[in-house]
Amino acid sequence: MSYRHRPPKNLNAKPKALILFLHGYTDHSGSFLKRLFPDSWPSVFEDTAILAPNGPFPVPVRSEDGWREAYSWYFYDDKLAKMVISPETATLGCEQLLLKLGYESTPTIIVGFSQGGYLAPHLASRLKSVREIIGVGTGYREDYYPAKSPWRLTGIHGTEDDVFPVAAARQNYARVLRNTQGGEFFEVPKLGHIASPDVGRIIEDRVKDVLKSAN
Repeated sequence: MSYRHRPPKNLNAKPKALILFLHGYTDHSGSFLKRLFPDSWPSVFEDTAILAPNGPFPVPVRSEDGWREAYSWYFYDDKLAKMVISPETATLGCEQLLLKLGYESTPTIIVGFSQGGYLAPHLASRLKSVREIIGVGTGYREDYYPAKSPWRLTGIHGTEDDVFPVAAARQNYARVLRNTQGGEFFEVPKLGHIASPDVGRIIEDRVKDVLKSAN
């Protein structure tokens, strides 16, 4: 599993938190991060570690310039409503990556876009230090979350999302929220099914709050 990793600015200091970014289907970690933070990392991230793995399954996309790097976390058949390749490979790979880098006990915030948002609760259930899941442009399935989730759940959704319409996402989020440690659903005006700097700023605010509560 390939990945992008940025340790805390002070390499001798223990990170206050790990921010784990999970891209969407047919995307990769670099493009996801670039859309959220196109200019530079917010200063609040200086004391945190950043980890953005790529999904374990390559699904390159043809473009006018050739083949574009892209990955998937798992494969679900919408027509058959059937999981073809389960999230187990991806969750195990991410879990082993955290162990390899020494982050298994670091307070963790998972930011998942689209398919990465669906993967987030599967992965969080395998980790011991998750404080919050931030779902971006994703859906929320009650059967993907444990009956009593020990994490906070934040939802961020574009009002013009044509893949997961915002009304349905908000409704499903409310159902899942009952089994978590609370949260808030943010709607970004005129945003479609894509990450953006506006989404990045909400993520930045959530990281600030988590760091405050961890002190």
